[in-house]
Amino acid sequence: ARYDELLAGTYVRAQATPMGYRHVHHVYAVRSPAREAWQHALARQGVATGIHYPKPIHLLPAFRELGGRRGQVPHAGAAAQTVLSLPMYAELTEEQVQRVGEAVRALALAAQPPVAAAAAVQAEELETRPPATVARGAWAGVGAAAGVGHAGAA
Repeated sequence: ARYDELLAGTYVRAQATPMGYRHVHHVYAVRSPAREAWQHALARQGVATGIHYPKPIHLLPAFRELGGRRGQVPHAGAAAQTVLSLPMYAELTEEQVQRVGEAVRALALAAQPPVAAAAAVQAEELETRPPATVARGAWAGVGAAAGVGHAGAA
């Protein structure tokens, strides 16, 4: 994906695509510990973003009867606090992708953590991801992203 190229060399963590697979990217979700600040900064630049699952799935009302508790599924909790979806829809132009990618890249480079810390976070994520999740694609179900405007908007 073009976003992958534009964000290369930053600590921005997008959904991993297992070797031997190809991603269709109906959503381009990234993770940032400064998600809310990024969302506001991008909005000021005219870039709409999405937070599709602000609560971990085990804490949603539909699953209340299962007795899920905060902190019970730490990776889901961390994702709910850090995942931000970038614009991704069929009408998105190359110029819009470039503008979004450059804006996110600038935010990432301004807050770039030390290389060793970024590598440790990435290694931890890969070591703890259940094989079934990797095989099906990590972050399944992160809904469709809002667009630079919105899909179909001028």
